[in-house]
Amino acid sequence: MPSVRTEHGVDGHIITYRCYYHSDAFAVRRCHICSRMICNRCAVYAGYRPVCKICYMRHVLPERAVVFVSTGIKRSDLSHRVISV
Repeated sequence: MPSVRTEHGVDGHIITYRCYYHSDAFAVRRCHICSRMICNRCAVYAGYRPVCKICYMRHVLPERAVVFVSTGIKRSDLSHRVISV
C-alpha cells in the first residue's frame, strides 16, 4: 500500500492530501511542474520527476517532439533509443 502524503497543520492536526484529479484517492506525489497533489494513477515520470498527466501532455511531450525533430530520430529508431527529459 502506498504511503499517504500528510503534514502537520498549524494547530497540530494532521493534514491528509487527496489527488487533484481523483477525489477518492490519496495523493502520494506532487507534480514537479504545477505542484498539484496527485495519486499513483495520475503520476507519470519525466526522467526521475513525477508529473501529472496534464502537465506531461502540455509540457513534456512537446519538448520531446522538438528533440525528435531536431535530431532526426525516426519512428523506427524509438525502440533502440532512450531519451530522458
